[in-house]
This record gives sequence, C-alpha cells and structure tokens, in this order.
Amino acid sequence: MKNSIYIRRSLKVIIKREENKLPNIYLATVLKNLESLGFTFSEPLIEELQTLSVDAFTSFYKELVKHLKEMVGAHIQFTPMYPNFPQQMMDLSDADLYINAVIHYVTLRLPVSKVEERLPLLDSVDLKVIDLGSEEDFNQMISQLISANSSISSTDKTDVEWAITHTEDVSCFLPNVIPHKENMSFIIGVLLINRKISADAAAKYFKTATDVLRLAVALSEGDVSLASSVRFKKFNRAERRFLLGLLEQCGNITEDMIRYKKRWIRLGEILHPAEYHTRFPKTHRAFEMLRNNIKVETFNGKIEAALLNRDIMTAKNLLKTRPGEFARRLDHLIRLCSNKSTDVFNILEDFLSIMGNVSTPVLLQLTAHFKHRNDKNEFRTFFPKGNVAKAIGIENTLPFISEDICLMIVKMCEDTLKNRFTELPSLGKVFLDEQLKNHLVPFSQRSASKALRTLSRGSKVDLPEGDTIRFFLWWKEGYVNGQHTGRVDIDLSAAMYDEDWQYKEHVSFTNLRSKISKPTIAEILLLHQREHLNSLISIFRLC
Repeated sequence: MKNSIYIRRSLKVIIKREENKLPNIYLATVLKNLESLGFTFSEPLIEELQTLSVDAFTSFYKELVKHLKEMVGAHIQFTPMYPNFPQQMMDLSDADLYINAVIHYVTLRLPVSKVEERLPLLDSVDLKVIDLGSEEDFNQMISQLISANSSISSTDKTDVEWAITHTEDVSCFLPNVIPHKENMSFIIGVLLINRKISADAAAKYFKTATDVLRLAVALSEGDVSLASSVRFKKFNRAERRFLLGLLEQCGNITEDMIRYKKRWIRLGEILHPAEYHTRFPKTHRAFEMLRNNIKVETFNGKIEAALLNRDIMTAKNLLKTRPGEFARRLDHLIRLCSNKSTDVFNILEDFLSIMGNVSTPVLLQLTAHFKHRNDKNEFRTFFPKGNVAKAIGIENTLPFISEDICLMIVKMCEDTLKNRFTELPSLGKVFLDEQLKNHLVPFSQRSASKALRTLSRGSKVDLPEGDTIRFFLWWKEGYVNGQHTGRVDIDLSAAMYDEDWQYKEHVSFTNLRSKISKPTIAEILLLHQREHLNSLISIFRLC
C-alpha cells in the first residue's frame, strides 16, 4: 500500500536492497511490459532492482503492475457497444443506430457484432519515469500534505490516514503547526482514534471553539468543513472531558459557538457540560447562554451595525484586529467612501499596516478580485462550499471603483507577497514554464477527484499534435431502492467552436454525424463496476 500511494503521488517506489544479482532477461521483460502502460524505470531504480532475487523481483513486479493498471484504467474490463468503431458506425444507417439504441435502453442488450482484428494504436507516447524513493522522502511527502495551506481532497485524507495508521512514530512527519483548520481537525482525529498522540500533545493545535467542533465532527466521521450536518457519536467520559477541556483553554468561545449554535446545542446534549461546571466553568457558562438564548454582542454584529450606519471609522478600527476579515471587507469599505479619496487612502493606509498578517491565499484572491473588479460581466458567480456542482449566479450590480484604486490595491498585495516570499529559504535553480500562466492556483481541494493529472477549474492546456482526442466523461447511475447499481456509463460529448469562439456544432449521441468535419462518436455502455472507477479512456476520432 505504501508503494501504491508513493507511485501515484510521486512516481517513486521504495525497494529493500538485497545482495543478489537479477538476470537481465527479467528486467528487460518487465521494462518492455511497462511500456504498454506508459512507464519505465530510472537508472537508480534499475540498479537497485538488480540486487533482488528472482522471487523478490517477481513479487515487486506483480504488485507494481497492479497499481499502474489502476492508475491508467487498464484494470477495467468494458464492453463497447460498437467494437469496430468508428467504421462500424459509419456503415450503419440512422435507422439501425436508432433501433439498436432503443433496444439497448429497454433490454440492456448490445448489438451482436463480429469483432474484427485491428491495428494497435501507434501514437507516440512519452514514457513516465518511475524513480527510486526512500522512507525519508515518503515521510516528507506526507508531512507536506499535512502542512497544506488549503483543504485537502478525500484521496489525500485516505493517504494520510493510511500513513498515520501504519507508522509507529508519527513524529517523522507530524509538524508542530497544521495551518489549515479542517485538515488539522481531521488529522488530530485520526491520531486520537489510532492512539498515536496524547491528549496534551493534541491540545496545542486547538485555538478556537470551531476547531473543537471540527474535531468532534471528525471523531464522529462527519464533514469537517461543516458544510453538512452530522450525527455526533456517543463520546465516553474521557472523550467528553477532553473536548470540554479543549473548549476551556480557547478564548472568547461564546461568540465563536454562536456561529454554529444548533450544532453546539446538539453536541452539548452529548458532552453534558453541567457535570463539569466547577472544572470547566467558562465552557459551562457558554453552553448555558446558547441554550437560554442569552443575547451576545458578536464581532460580526458590531461590523454589520457599523457598515449599516456607514460608520467607516468604527468598522475600520474593528477590522484592523482581524486582518483576514479586513481583506474580505475591503471592497465594501471602499464603496462606502463614495469615491472620497481621503477616506479611501485612510482605509488603504490602515490595511497596509496589517497586510503582513493576511494569509497568502487571501492576498492572492484579493489581487485577482481587484484586477478584474471593473470587468463588465453581466453576472457574478459563486460556488457553494462543499458543492462545486451548483454554481450560483447573481446580477452584477457592484458600483464602479476607480481603476487607480484597484491597481493600487493590486500593487500593495503583490509587494506584500514578494516581501513575504523573499524571506523564505531559497529553492535553488528553478525553471518556470510559460504554460504555468494558464494554470489556476487551487485554493481548496476538498472536492478534487482522484486522477493522474488534476487541473484547477479554469485552467487551460494546449492540445497536442494529432488527429485523436481521448475523452474521459462518465457518470454513475447512483442509488436505486437504497442500493448502488454499480452502473457507470462513458458518455462522450464535445462542442466545436471557431477561432472567434463562436459555436459551430456539437458531437454527442444526439448528433452522430457532422457536415463540418464528419466526426463519429462511440458510447461505451454497460460498464458494471461495483467499487469504483479510476480511469477509462474513450475515443472520439475525427474521420
């Protein structure tokens, strides 16, 4: 499993060196076999493998090829509807295609076809090089995941959980600070469940009541992003004391708990803070205020009141105590100034004084926002937390802000980031590819899918030379009567545009033939995979 994680994330494997001499015929055979999957070995790895016995090498190869097939989708057996695509579909009439489709949808049967011999695909493929790794490098990789400044994906969490579970001394990759709160709560939860960290060692990571709430959610196997509700587990007395003790050490917990009032009330019904009112008086009082609906003046309440009354000075002074919130409210504050340059410059001067305490992701987001602040877009688009499939669009009614002010803020952000990065250790000689300009920085990866190559939404890549495009578009049927059907359909579709991005035509099962470039399309159906689908390739070929 370790090499499975290592090769998927870093294209490296760990080999336990022996004192044997492997015959070259075995190594050459394996290298030739791996070419069909798109991989080869580096020289250091070859040298290490040559020290293995035949039995050890055979065992390594079987395990390796299993992982590589899963990575590229070669472990999946699937049945194409038209195995002699594309010629087979081109030879059929529209009536034949239609009748075959109707019969398939009603009966799930496929047309009977004699599979003709066809030449293998002769595309030139750049082989990916698998390198020799080490335990230290693997631990560093896990440590970097834990130290991520943005939320990590479910695949990342699975890998980290495996590493924690199967490592005796987690200090080899556990940092003193875990910057992202969601990641921290999940990781500390896994450590506690596996008894790999003491209560005292875990306590240092928790600063706010919401941190503690996330931990309770993690221990209950819920969503630590708090985007969805959770059914809390029945904590034992030791766990209850631990969670209440974490709350007691945090500052200003009542205001923080109000943000998730209903969840805290449900959690309080399980923690029973009244039992420990003498040991944890502050925590007991906070729960009492929540249950009895005692009004609490919150920071956000003060900010909203000041903004509602257009009291810019009060709002600005409050926001200076919370730099990240100041950055998020900066646009609103400037709009309230009604383009009065004196007020705007006072706000920017105060913001400049605390910019060093604003996180890098927020500064990058602020830079992008003000770079495009005055773009004349009809709508503003938002992606709800934890649900990237449902974008929300609202009419763009933002009032104009002087372009000079926008550019000034962009420069302030860029200067702050440059100063911050100059204080970091040198990366040595680094080459920056021009293509990086077309890749967007991911600020959150909680919804990222497991893939060979993951791109952030909005990134652009050049298509390579050739006449074949391999798509991977698929959907799962989902649950029927509470049971997952296991059906996965490869559903190919594409839209074609001219050089001015004007729509020309689409290719899908609704449009199998084109007057423009005469494309055909094959859908691969009836793929039953009970557990999961890692990767499949379907082909759309311009004929």
